[in-house]
Amino acid sequence: MTAEPVPGERALGWGAHYAIGSGFALALAFADSEWLDDPRFVLAVSMGLATVAAPWFLVQPAFGFGVAASKTPSPSQAWLGSLRAHGAYGVGPWLSGEALKQIRQRITACHRPLRGRRRGRAALEGPTG
Repeated sequence: MTAEPVPGERALGWGAHYAIGSGFALALAFADSEWLDDPRFVLAVSMGLATVAAPWFLVQPAFGFGVAASKTPSPSQAWLGSLRAHGAYGVGPWLSGEALKQIRQRITACHRPLRGRRRGRAALEGPTG
């Protein structure tokens, strides 16, 4: 915390943070072949909560805060903050999956064959007699 600031480090840090989060979300989609057809809330939030391991076991010790912020004045407050933030993060991939599912369903509905629709049915089925 006493290190000299590096030009652009805030932007670099947040960029890396969002890139890593996007990578976790993509990993979820690739790990579960049914994800795009059926995104599940519990799976997404569980994945989000699992990502709390990175700050607890990598970032916080690297900053000198100890494993899971054990060397801070209020470790439990840090734990709850991390769990809240990462649980909320898990909602993002679920909402994105739901949105993509709706878009895919609408695109599929627009590209269904005309057969069986009211308009043009006779023309598609040909002569009846």
